[in-house]
Amino acid sequence: MLDGSATLLGAGGGTFQAQPGFLPALTIGKAHFHNVAVFVTADENLYLAPLKLQINATFGYPVLHALGRLTFRQEARCTWRRSRRSAILTAPI
Repeated sequence: MLDGSATLLGAGGGTFQAQPGFLPALTIGKAHFHNVAVFVTADENLYLAPLKLQINATFGYPVLHALGRLTFRQEARCTWRRSRRSAILTAPI
């Protein structure tokens, strides 16, 4: 974790505090990332009360862009591919 905190804007329009940090390495299925920026916050800041939905983690644009096309499946898996010609990778969610 890094020193300091940031004020972030939530989906419902409210703000909350988060602490910045980075992950030296992150693996999702067969995809490997290095030096991924993160914000850590309390679980209640990621709870969407109207939907009764707890978000456990989110990915930022750099990770989603690197994954390419990302599909979330009903059987609790996600698949992705960098391009139409690349292999389809899969991981549990």
